[in-house]
Amino acid sequence: MVDDYETLLNRGLAKIKDSNPSGRFEMPVAEVETHGQRTIVRNFAQIADKFRRETQHLLKFFQKELATSGSIENGQAIFLGNITSSLITRKLTDYANEFVFCKACGQPDTKMATEDKNEMLVCWACGAKRQIRNLR
Repeated sequence: MVDDYETLLNRGLAKIKDSNPSGRFEMPVAEVETHGQRTIVRNFAQIADKFRRETQHLLKFFQKELATSGSIENGQAIFLGNITSSLITRKLTDYANEFVFCKACGQPDTKMATEDKNEMLVCWACGAKRQIRNLR
């Protein structure tokens, strides 16, 4: 009887999809082009959507981190300066670690909220809250 239970259990577990939700999130890849002293991230709005963040917040982060000015036109970010795609990718990872992923459970299911004039990252998956830096 124990063998039958274990066999059924293994068969059932094999049919269940991976319960690790972190496998469903793929880090976005920036489409970067450089034209003289301008760097364009073509899919900037899609990246912000993937992170579930405002494009302006992501833009402010990049402006501060890259110490340059930038703007958004037609869903593309345009930065002043010749910035390598590897640096853009590294900064995307930094942004995700600071403003998207929960430090407690590691899930990307978070939202930004303001509590008592403090910017907070609130996790939908585990309920954890932590203070984040204010980019304003």
